[in-house]
Amino acid sequence: MSSASGVASTFTAPKSPATPTVWGKIGAVGDSVGFSVIAPDGMTSALDYNTLHGTPGAPLTYIGFDSTFECTVTPTTVTFRYVEFRENIPGENWNWPDGTPDSRSAALVPWTVNADNKTPDNVSMYNYLRSLLWDGDSYESKTITIRVPEEYKNESDVWTSWLPDETHPKEFRGVDQYGRGSISATNQAFGSWQRPYHY
Repeated sequence: MSSASGVASTFTAPKSPATPTVWGKIGAVGDSVGFSVIAPDGMTSALDYNTLHGTPGAPLTYIGFDSTFECTVTPTTVTFRYVEFRENIPGENWNWPDGTPDSRSAALVPWTVNADNKTPDNVSMYNYLRSLLWDGDSYESKTITIRVPEEYKNESDVWTSWLPDETHPKEFRGVDQYGRGSISATNQAFGSWQRPYHY
């Protein structure tokens, strides 16, 4: 509580699940109200918009996609506006169909939500050579799954896992070399398939 006496006081909920009770008294009359502090339990996503790169038409030198999603932390019966979140990305390694090795480095990515628990998240992969999908005989499909475990900071300032299985799959089709990204958490939301291009 911001103040134990006076005409007004502000209750700040703890950052960990709890059931605190606030007591108030005016003169000889007192009363209490209980609160339920709950942790985030999921995240839903929906495509917000796509960003196109390059110019359509030959030569189709590059492949890639760029999609921004609107993500909502649940439950929405409470607000997580003042919670500190982060992606604790462990990193990935893969080979393209042509044999080229590639990777995504480990990273800690902080983020927050608005009062309505919404936040944007961009899933993109562009300016990659189209030849990466060529295995010597044909263009092959490739899916790269990036693990994106989510954490929040609790009352003890300890990062706590709450969405350990979130992934950001990145797909390329061999048949036409189109690409798209998605977010797989509580639901799976897909970006649009985006064409090869040149600059």
